[in-house]
Amino acid sequence: MYLRKVSLYAMFFALLLLIACGGNKQESEETAAPSKPAAAAKPAGGNAYDASKGTATITGKISYDGAPPTLAKLQMNADPYCMSVHKDAVLEQSVEVNADKTLKDVLVYVKTGAEKWTFAPPTDPVLLDQQGCMYSPHVIVLMQNQPLKILNSDPTLHNIHPQPTKNTEFNQGMPTKGMEITKVFPNDEIFPVKCDVHRWMNAHICVMKNPFYAVTGADGSFTIKVPAGTYTLEAWQEKLGTQSASVTVADGGSQTANFTFKAM
Repeated sequence: MYLRKVSLYAMFFALLLLIACGGNKQESEETAAPSKPAAAAKPAGGNAYDASKGTATITGKISYDGAPPTLAKLQMNADPYCMSVHKDAVLEQSVEVNADKTLKDVLVYVKTGAEKWTFAPPTDPVLLDQQGCMYSPHVIVLMQNQPLKILNSDPTLHNIHPQPTKNTEFNQGMPTKGMEITKVFPNDEIFPVKCDVHRWMNAHICVMKNPFYAVTGADGSFTIKVPAGTYTLEAWQEKLGTQSASVTVADGGSQTANFTFKAM
């Protein structure tokens, strides 16, 4: 009988010891210092781009083949302020042919050939103004994650309504003159922006992977500074589509790439 009691006591104390050890292990795990997070992955694309290497030049002109289109007159009578700031008729901006048969507001950019570098977005914002009940500029270009400052210069209500597919869509009212908001777009794409208050207001926002781009003006020309290499250029026009060309430039050299869009 005595030996049976001793055996039972021994089993009881062994059970208590096992529970205590298990509890200590759990407490140890809960109070242990957390492990260090994994190191952030390096951004894809290779080495950081050195702007001093951009010694080559690509120039060109965008021509229009055909009779210039008849652009519609914008009807602004829905807002008395918008009517008051324009003495002459305002035309739509979808296909603006210059006097020398070149095209305005064509985006030309390096589509391929710059993947070997990574590019830090500029910290200076690009300005998109709402002035005279029109967007200015009509084609807005910036890099991924570069700030876009949106300004209302009119004493009337506007709303800014970009319609991307790869970035986040938003629709924000801007009721007062001088109001500003800032947005960034992390993904490259070209998408329209409109004002739901004034239906005639429209533009395009072009978010680029690299800084090698230009938008044509009143003479239809463009100039892009790049490092030596072979590139695919793409010319984009909101109604006429895209065209591409391969260009090879040497260090310190220059090449010409002209594009011609035919009338619709």
